[in-house]
Amino acid sequence: MAALSTSSITLLLALSAGGPALASPPGGGAVPVTAPAAPRLVFHEGFERGMGTTPVSLVDYVGPRGETYTADPAWLDVTQCNGIVISHDSRAAEGCRAGDNLLLRGLAQALGEVEGADDPASNHVVSASTANRAVPAGAVQLASVEATSLGVGGRFVSFGVDAAARACRGHAHPLLDFSLVDGDVEHPVSTHPIDPCTDPASADHRVDGDDIRAGSFVSDGAFLVGGDSFRVVLRNAQSSADGNDGAIDNLRVFDSTPSVEPRFAGSSPVVGDVARLVLTVHNTSEGGAKHGWAFTESLPEGLVVAADPHARTSCDAGHVGAEAGTGSVRVDGDLAIGITSCTVSFDVGSSLPGRYVVDSTSVTDRLGVDTTGAQAAVVFAAEVDDLTMDVRSALTTDADGDGTAGPGDDIVFEHTVVNRGNATLTDLTVESTDGPMSCETTVLASGASSSCRSAPRPVRQADVDADGIRHEAVAEATSRTGAVVSARAALFVPILGVATPIEPVSPVEAGQADASSTVAEPAGADRAPSVLAFTGLDARLALVSAVMVVLAGSAVGAVRFGVRRSADRCDRAAVPDPQEARAG
Repeated sequence: MAALSTSSITLLLALSAGGPALASPPGGGAVPVTAPAAPRLVFHEGFERGMGTTPVSLVDYVGPRGETYTADPAWLDVTQCNGIVISHDSRAAEGCRAGDNLLLRGLAQALGEVEGADDPASNHVVSASTANRAVPAGAVQLASVEATSLGVGGRFVSFGVDAAARACRGHAHPLLDFSLVDGDVEHPVSTHPIDPCTDPASADHRVDGDDIRAGSFVSDGAFLVGGDSFRVVLRNAQSSADGNDGAIDNLRVFDSTPSVEPRFAGSSPVVGDVARLVLTVHNTSEGGAKHGWAFTESLPEGLVVAADPHARTSCDAGHVGAEAGTGSVRVDGDLAIGITSCTVSFDVGSSLPGRYVVDSTSVTDRLGVDTTGAQAAVVFAAEVDDLTMDVRSALTTDADGDGTAGPGDDIVFEHTVVNRGNATLTDLTVESTDGPMSCETTVLASGASSSCRSAPRPVRQADVDADGIRHEAVAEATSRTGAVVSARAALFVPILGVATPIEPVSPVEAGQADASSTVAEPAGADRAPSVLAFTGLDARLALVSAVMVVLAGSAVGAVRFGVRRSADRCDRAAVPDPQEARAG
């Protein structure tokens, strides 16, 4: 319902039984962090100020803050026992028949019992008995003369009242209606009036032999007041004098404005990531409908709406105005009857690392909403780019079945590339001395890895001549800022002809890392000769090293093998002087 712009208005609000049951928001909204708050009492009239045992007319009663009241003439007719402030202990009201006086006293005590008064018999009420004369349907049964201040405009207002009725069986029932009036225009808030005889919030009371139904009622809706003050008016939609006997007490007006609470969902983001800001709009505990609230969520400096905000809301008739790159979001919507809360959410981001806080000062241009006073913070961390890579070799063809690389075999190289930074890297490539590598994925989230593999290549005579294959590779990926992030790795695989493993230092396949070892590639006297010399009758045993060197933070490992080369493989390489071989 649209807000009213007048500074002083009349409020008439239809009340329903005991308030609605509260429910969770539709559409999978987030669970509220804060339980619904009770509506704030801004006006209460119990009709007790200055009262004793002498009944007075409604127009002669003055409330605790000087409030005065009026009604249409039919509801002020004392001869019909209408418009009388009276208690069970009061003397008889002049002009009201004795029997009707007794019935009024019973209604007053029943409402004292509803209130939980220490002495229900001394509780005062306003009578509405219609002894034997019909009244106009919808006539004003009570109206406040003075406006009550809310202090500020843009608030939701709802109502409560205690009401009782007698002669409910076979007779007409009171039908109590409250609406909001701006000038001459009434604005009903609820769709149906209170019937104290049948409303589920009523209970049975028996006073002085008379059966009475009585209860305490709260509105099933609220009106958004644009001005800063209001008046209360109660109408009775019943006109019959056959029955229609009742009383009211404890007229209450509440500020039932919903409140907004912020929180950030998900893990801590990195600059370039997004964070999800969730705003929960909490209804007040009576659960009345609230139509037409709105506010602007102003983001702290440095925090902006993400390029794709993914704006969502579970609020009835909700709208989220989230424009990419801006520092504020406009929100409006409704709370349906019985809904405890609804949510509004959208993504935000930042180009600068830091801690960003949203709190009650972030909720601006408010209409019909408060804040819970809670704050929420998110920290955008600086981007850290870190790429590592390790390498191993494997035979895809082992011609002689000896498990070691030699002529006639095919070998592949496999790299595991790991993103050890805190931001996603893209466009991963691995180039090597054995050609480009094929990677299972080219996008690496933080902590993710990709396996990259070379095409199989044969072991060549040149590899034998060089004592082995030296494989080197460079991995490159692109950060979100466009920077190139790289890692390097190298591996030396010895080629020894016919190899027989002898007492390995570590049970690791030749050419695979042993992460527990740290070994540099052998050089000088510690390195095996490039070619071992043999005669047809002689075989010599030599030790060579399979060496892996991994750069950019990867593990380094090695395994040593004893290798016996037979004469039938020697014809594939030049044979040096035996003395030179022994010297090596």
